[in-house]
Amino acid sequence: WYIFGLIGCLIVALGLRLFDLENLPVGMWRDEARHGLLALNILNDPGYRPIYVAQADIPALLFYLQSWSVASFGPTVFAVRIVPALAGGLSILSIAYLAHQIWGRTAGLAAAILLATSVWHLWLSRLAFAAVLDPLFTLIGLGLLWRICIGRVAGRDSMIAGLGAGMALGLSLYTYHPARLVPLAATLWVVLSLGRNWSAWRRALPGLVTTVVVGLIVVSPLLNYWLTQTQDFNQRVGQVSLLDRSTSEFTLLTD
Repeated sequence: WYIFGLIGCLIVALGLRLFDLENLPVGMWRDEARHGLLALNILNDPGYRPIYVAQADIPALLFYLQSWSVASFGPTVFAVRIVPALAGGLSILSIAYLAHQIWGRTAGLAAAILLATSVWHLWLSRLAFAAVLDPLFTLIGLGLLWRICIGRVAGRDSMIAGLGAGMALGLSLYTYHPARLVPLAATLWVVLSLGRNWSAWRRALPGLVTTVVVGLIVVSPLLNYWLTQTQDFNQRVGQVSLLDRSTSEFTLLTD
């Protein structure tokens, strides 16, 4: 019943997110159009291979994925929106996986149903924005870390889980700005899970080391951009910070 329930949730989620995607929402938001043009540029210009696009102020993962859909469906609204729509639909499986690991199958299915029918997640999935990619990768990474920490995998299997967790958490940093907190969240996740159980730490060590190494390899191009283009990398974060002095009307640091 659990598998059939997940399949049903996935069908509902994808159906709601793909239905008349070309026309709903009506028109294209300016960011959607800009993202589509960047994807088209990646597709048509072999020399254009960005890591972070200062013009759009986000990492370039979404644009690479959209370039594949544009190549398949042409430069259309559907091609630009299909990637976030599929990511939003597949997030039903990732949240079910995480909830199942912690609380069991009933909780996993409940989480899948709630996210599949969530209005905010539904509409965000139908727009060509990168934000919806973040939960897809983050939830998978945290679910695999949980398996490592509680000892459901050990030895070689723990390292395989660490490989998946490192890739998922590393890719999450290429999605949207809040994902920059993922390393902190993952660290707290591990520390709170293992606590002072030193034998559990020793058992989980191979998987945790693999997670860190793989994650650093995946995110290394973005880290290099951060170190060499710090101003561009932090531009958006600085604009929305409550500590930003440039907008004295809203800053917390106003005298």
